[in-house]
Amino acid sequence: MKIQEILQAKAQQKVITITCNASVSQAVAEMVAANVGSVLVTIDGVIEGIFTERDALRLWRTKEKVQDEAVLKYMTQELVIVTPDDTAEHALSVMNQKNFRHLLVVDQHKLLNVLSIKDLVKAYIGNLQSSIQYMDKVLI
Repeated sequence: MKIQEILQAKAQQKVITITCNASVSQAVAEMVAANVGSVLVTIDGVIEGIFTERDALRLWRTKEKVQDEAVLKYMTQELVIVTPDDTAEHALSVMNQKNFRHLLVVDQHKLLNVLSIKDLVKAYIGNLQSSIQYMDKVLI
């Protein structure tokens, strides 16, 4: 299964971005409002990092009062990219190797969307259900 197929199911979901000067609490509020696990962090309109629910949990564990500090200080700077022509298996492998749950999907230097582990699981479940239905029809 290609990532392009998975993105078709996400067509309605837009990518959430915030500026690097936004606070940690603003980043978390944006994620909660959009029901997503990450926001992309921009500097002068260019994506420079990603702030995820994992980043927020790490901060919460430190018990430091960081909610008003700039998200730039706590974002993940390593952006891992896949293309629409990559397979879901490749994306899962990259996520596993890097210990990330979100990948940027880029085609010809244009950001298409953010692919999450949840998106991949949904796609696999859908494929399994289709396979089971097909086998039921063939075998019965």
